Amino acid sequence: MSDRQQFIIDCTSLIPVIGTLVLIKIANEQMVTMVAAYVLCGELLGVLISRILRLYYIDVAFVWLGGIMLWLWYWFGVQPSYMG
Repeated sequence: MSDRQQFIIDCTSLIPVIGTLVLIKIANEQMVTMVAAYVLCGELLGVLISRILRLYYIDVAFVWLGGIMLWLWYWFGVQPSYMG
């Protein structure tokens, strides 16, 4: 794999991580921050494991899937069940 391809993969992997950090910053609800922190830990662990195993494209898919699912959850269903 060339250096350019590796650089593109690295940048592509960082976009959802940055998005998750932005969600943690803008969310004013404890539950959102907690879930986003767990997703961020999972994303970073997935990146670490895939880099150790040299499975670069799997981490990109995993990280993007986690980031997209987190933002969809935030947009469409954040409020707790006791709020009605």
